[in-house]
Amino acid sequence: MKEKLLFFGSLLLLIAGGAGIPMNVCAQEDGVFPEMSTGDHIVYYTIRSGRNGVGNRYVHYMGESTAMYQYGTVQDETALFYFTEKTVEGLSDDVKCVEIHNAAAEGLKCASINSWTEADRDWYLKWFTPSNGGAKGFAICTDATFPDNNSVAWNDAGNRGQALGWWKPDDINSVWLIENVEDHLKTEATERLDELKRLPALFSEENIINEAKTEVSAIAWTSLAEVKEKINAALDKVYRTADDKSIYLMTNGRGGDHWLCVNTNSKAAATETKGHDCIWTLNYVGDGAYTMHNFLKNVYLSPMPTEDNVALPVTASAIGAGCYTLSVKGDDLAAFENSNYAVHESNWASHEIVRWYATEVSSQWHIEEIGTLALTLEAYNTATDKLYSLIYPLQQNSGLVQDASNYVCNKPETAGNEPSSYAHLLDGEYGTYFHSSWSNTGTDAHYLQADLQEPVSQFYFYFKKRQDNNNNRPTSITISGSNDGETFTEIQTISSGLPVSSDKLDYLSALVKSSEAYRYIRFTVNSTSNSTIFFTFSEFYVLPNTEDVKAVVDLAAEWNGIDLGNAEVVQATMNTINQTKAEQELAIYKKEAKQMLADNENNHADVPALGQYITQAYNNLKTTYDQTLTVEGLEALNAALDAFKRSQNRPLFTIDNQHPGYGLGNSIYDAGQDQPKWKARDVADRTMLWSLVATSGDNPYVREIEGGEYTADNNHNYTVCNFGTGNLLWPSKGNYVTVYNTVPKDETDGSVLLKMANTAFSQNGNIWLHAQNYGQMVVLWNTKTAHSASAWVVTYVCDSYLYDQIAADEANGGLAYISAYSAMKRARLALESYRDYTCDETESDATHVHKVGYYDTASMENKEEMEADYTKAMTLLAEAWAQKDGDFSKEKIEALTARLQGYIAAIRAVQVLPESGRTYCFRTSARKRYIYAQNEDDAGLKITSSTDRTEDETQVYFTVTEGVVNAAEKSLTGKLKTVAGRYVSARVEKADAADAGTFILRPHPVVPGAFEITIGGGNQHWDSQTVDNLTLQQTGASTHETAWLLEEVKTYDLTVSAAGAATLYLDFNAYIPEGLTAKYVSSETAEAVGEGMYRLTYESFEEVLPTANGAVVTGEPDATPYTFYECTREVTAPASNLLIGGTIPENTDNLYALAKKNDRLAFYRFADTSFKVYKAYLQIVIPGVEASQVKGFILADDHVTGVESVESVSGDEKEDRIYYDLVGRRVLKPVKGIYISNGKKGYIKKK
Repeated sequence: MKEKLLFFGSLLLLIAGGAGIPMNVCAQEDGVFPEMSTGDHIVYYTIRSGRNGVGNRYVHYMGESTAMYQYGTVQDETALFYFTEKTVEGLSDDVKCVEIHNAAAEGLKCASINSWTEADRDWYLKWFTPSNGGAKGFAICTDATFPDNNSVAWNDAGNRGQALGWWKPDDINSVWLIENVEDHLKTEATERLDELKRLPALFSEENIINEAKTEVSAIAWTSLAEVKEKINAALDKVYRTADDKSIYLMTNGRGGDHWLCVNTNSKAAATETKGHDCIWTLNYVGDGAYTMHNFLKNVYLSPMPTEDNVALPVTASAIGAGCYTLSVKGDDLAAFENSNYAVHESNWASHEIVRWYATEVSSQWHIEEIGTLALTLEAYNTATDKLYSLIYPLQQNSGLVQDASNYVCNKPETAGNEPSSYAHLLDGEYGTYFHSSWSNTGTDAHYLQADLQEPVSQFYFYFKKRQDNNNNRPTSITISGSNDGETFTEIQTISSGLPVSSDKLDYLSALVKSSEAYRYIRFTVNSTSNSTIFFTFSEFYVLPNTEDVKAVVDLAAEWNGIDLGNAEVVQATMNTINQTKAEQELAIYKKEAKQMLADNENNHADVPALGQYITQAYNNLKTTYDQTLTVEGLEALNAALDAFKRSQNRPLFTIDNQHPGYGLGNSIYDAGQDQPKWKARDVADRTMLWSLVATSGDNPYVREIEGGEYTADNNHNYTVCNFGTGNLLWPSKGNYVTVYNTVPKDETDGSVLLKMANTAFSQNGNIWLHAQNYGQMVVLWNTKTAHSASAWVVTYVCDSYLYDQIAADEANGGLAYISAYSAMKRARLALESYRDYTCDETESDATHVHKVGYYDTASMENKEEMEADYTKAMTLLAEAWAQKDGDFSKEKIEALTARLQGYIAAIRAVQVLPESGRTYCFRTSARKRYIYAQNEDDAGLKITSSTDRTEDETQVYFTVTEGVVNAAEKSLTGKLKTVAGRYVSARVEKADAADAGTFILRPHPVVPGAFEITIGGGNQHWDSQTVDNLTLQQTGASTHETAWLLEEVKTYDLTVSAAGAATLYLDFNAYIPEGLTAKYVSSETAEAVGEGMYRLTYESFEEVLPTANGAVVTGEPDATPYTFYECTREVTAPASNLLIGGTIPENTDNLYALAKKNDRLAFYRFADTSFKVYKAYLQIVIPGVEASQVKGFILADDHVTGVESVESVSGDEKEDRIYYDLVGRRVLKPVKGIYISNGKKGYIKKK
């Protein structure tokens, strides 16, 4: 099969240079039979329809039991037939008997139009001119007499490209042209070479074409494989001469000359404007095919779409590029084809390219030679950028609008979240912009109007597109003039040549002339690239018609129209650009140096104070300035100017992230890109050091950075410049940073929020610098809280002068000293993150003792040494350097670092583990979100979408059961149970305890205070990467996604005795368990029921028992305790509650405790000396009743529970009891009915 495929490729190459091109066959000689093959001498032929003498459908072998089929092109060697002669007596000279073979049939012979066998089959050939048409050719028949029979001759089924059929031989669809392949290969190759001569823009070396023709004609027949290989080699030499040639392609089938290009939608299209974006380079890939690469866009034409009316896309990858062949249509006119279709300019308004037939005019492209490009795309872009960078200095020196207040727009954007400003049009910053109104567009066309102060009649204008998107670019601008600012006269409308492609940033106009001079010039945008009424500009200048401006305009025009294939001209123009730029820079640097020397004549010293420069750098700049007269001295002047600027003594800071999961210990650095990144803090890395200089105020140089209030008018603005690179923090986002307090303000660590100048203030928008974990990029986000990835501490390191002094002092370590100091700081910061989770029994806040996940440092032997070293490590670099010969030598710093790291290991060893039987919440370390149960069988555990708990708070409570501590491994193995009574299996709720999973909780190796949670003994970790669902990951535990913080939930287990009632007093809000009722006494009003006993009125608590409130709890007696779970929500306590607990009051005369006496459960006079923990006591004074007269207070009927049935009472038992009716009144002589006795209901049957 490999041979078949090779033949297919080579045959198509020879015939038409690529797939899908019809075969131009050699003329069939009338009546000449094909040469018969014998033995090893095989002579191949194609068989195609002879209808009208121009048939072009070729017969193909399709398999031994499949009908032969016709194709418009030769597909492969299944189209190659050969004939062997059979001797049959009595045949006339115009008839020949043959057997028919096929190159792909592997020895089988044609037995029928749909059958091939090993057996012989006689076929008869005869030349026919059918009686029903103008066709002629051989009839192929099963009968030597060629009868008028409908089932004896091959027929092309009406020339409709169908499977072969049977018909009579005398028919226009039953005649076939049998053409010699051997002759055809060489003839077609020669004809193809002659065709290529018609494309001199691609194949200009005629001698190579002639040599190839000579090679082809000299090829002697040996075998099909060898012949095709030699012909292919000859053709390939010619095709390769077009490799790497660059061209313009123009078609004029749509009413004008249109050039092939790439549009803003990454689709191939045609444009009326010929430019460098229309340059295509052919890259030869073999078999006469090329990829087509657009020079300016750096993309390739993709393969042809598989459907009509689909625009042809482009691709950035050569691997995915389409392979296009050439179909010659005239002198330097060709169609470029892929998958049987040609590159075709559509009739759409977009002029995008679609697939269509090569015969159409809009599929045929005139080829204009450029040749080999004289420069790379990188060099081209560098020269272009340098060219347009010449314009801003022209604006600064002679722009007709110097004050942004002289610009006005009829519809400026005023939305608070849109950082649009007229000032941005003149600031030279690509990252800033002006935007006409999108929020209130109106219906009139938007314009930008310039007040030139003085009338002019000739000017140029320039604009640059907005940086961060390519929308709203003007495609038509009308220029009008006025002298009163009211009545305007049209000067000119520009509707072509305005750039819309994302790679074309700049537009510099030709000279605009008017017959009258005007003071006010209005630029009305009639249309934009995406059909909006509003527009955007990054820069917009109006420039005078002066020699220096005209020189740059002419240079731009020359560059934009330059022949990029002419190396001499390209280099000369680039030299002019470079020379002009150098002269301009020299003037700029000399002006800047002169100004800086004058401004700082008295602001330098050998040892500079903050804000001062070093005298040596000042003197060097002055000397270099005086000596620099030509561009040859530009580099030296620039270096001296840069060195002088860097010599200014400024406070240096690191900008440290505060995210506890992945941010702590990491700082922002300049990665050499516009957008900053972050990595591990290292003050020895100059790219991580930043100077922050206030943009206003008497003292811009401060060593402590504070945030301002969270308001739009916060003016805590600082220029943030990198010490190592000299770059601004994020240039495209603005030239200064505004510092805000976190929300709420971080009073502990002093972390702040940072907003770039060009980002408009928004209450909830993505405006804060944020450490994105993915890619370690700094992005913009909407988090405002402390200890988040948007919270930063700006940490003072030292002054720049001192830093340079230390770095230069190699005798004392130099940069190695700074590295050692930085390592100490990292160790201290790491220790600090663990110290934040320490608890100590000596601390006054008892609730802080032994919190799960915290570190119990009370048991550490070297705790005092740790605290001393921790404090010592807080020493500033300047102070440490002052003691470099003593306590802060490099060696002692390294020893201190080692001790700090040792303390971390010691702290980790005393982490408080969770305990069996206790209840916990599990929170993600990264986002502080909770795991919660859905309280459904087989439901997966989920993660809350915010830092709030679920509405039913108990969903986030999990109790550890069957817990076993491994002291050596410092782990807890156990099971987890939800409040609803389900067990957790891996991450799914199960009703059956047998399905409970076994969890191992270990201290997390990276995140302080956290645990990693694995399933059984495997490596499956609870993971929080998925926002909503708890997942399991086969991963190590070194990331914050596998770190879990545990919050212990306060609980109390209450056992209800047989009496059915108890008192309770808790120091936390608690949910009342189902099946229990909690009531309190709010009033001292009491009803006497006899024998010194009184009945009170009780009120019920709803759902939650408030903290520090006593209650009488009633319910069914049960040996299994009822669990009260902590409620963290805000709870409203009753205004008055006579049930108290906690600390016993001094006066106990009016205290009563719940007790059982004589089988009666009631509040009796308090007789102890202290309160029992978690018990409630009644404190009451009945108005008008002496305390000595009060024996106690009964529990009313609806406060007494635990009665499962009514018991019968009779006889002597009746006489031994004390009875109450159902409202609590004493009954001395009960009769038949229901009464209460001993806290139970009973039924008396008889007296």
